[in-house]
Amino acid sequence: MTSLSANWTDDIGLSHYIFSWNNSGPWVNDSPVTFTSSWSNITKTLNSSFPVSVGWYLYANDSINQWNATSLRVIQTS
Repeated sequence: MTSLSANWTDDIGLSHYIFSWNNSGPWVNDSPVTFTSSWSNITKTLNSSFPVSVGWYLYANDSINQWNATSLRVIQTS
């Protein structure tokens, strides 16, 4: 299991976030999660049957329906 997170420094009016990832296949968007703080915290089981790079983004939605995203982040499984 792997813990992933992002801290949103401008967290005024954030409503929810979506975790988007590529675990050695197509990109998948998880269901929206309601913010309870400025942190987006996700725990995932990554494909570790062989070394692979797993890419992920977090998207946050604010009170005026604007989406903001983290930069692409990559984890190398071993």
